[in-house]
Amino acid sequence: MADELRELIEKLGKPDPTANVLEHVRLIAEGLSNERIASDKYNEAQNRHVLEIGALRSEYEEKLAAEAEKRRESIRVIDAKSIELADTKLNNLGERLQTQFTSGFLAIGNQIRAIEQNQFLAQGEKSQKVEARQQNQWALGAGLTAVGLGIAFAAVVIALAQ
Repeated sequence: MADELRELIEKLGKPDPTANVLEHVRLIAEGLSNERIASDKYNEAQNRHVLEIGALRSEYEEKLAAEAEKRRESIRVIDAKSIELADTKLNNLGERLQTQFTSGFLAIGNQIRAIEQNQFLAQGEKSQKVEARQQNQWALGAGLTAVGLGIAFAAVVIALAQ
């Protein structure tokens, strides 16, 4: 095979490689230029992509921030209503407790008055009994004194009559 190749080269003569080499160099340079152009386009597309992602992120961050603010505002409204409801319930409870305390206090006051009145009446009855006993004792004492005086007078009269 090597012999055949040599024969072919000898028949054709020595070819000039310059034209062929120049063509290859031109194609390589054109390929490199195309690669550079493609690389530039790719880099441009990447940059656009990064910018688009940044814009989308920014847009969605704004939307998320707006939604978060709405959520916080609704929580504030709910908190305010909860506080208002708790305040109302607390006021109602306070009023009920005040009413119960007042009525309980009045009931206790009435019971104390009734007990005091019963004690007063009981003391009055005891005082009447004591007074009645004292009057009876006085009357008995007076009667015995009168009898004693009567006996003494009778004894004096008898003694004078003898």
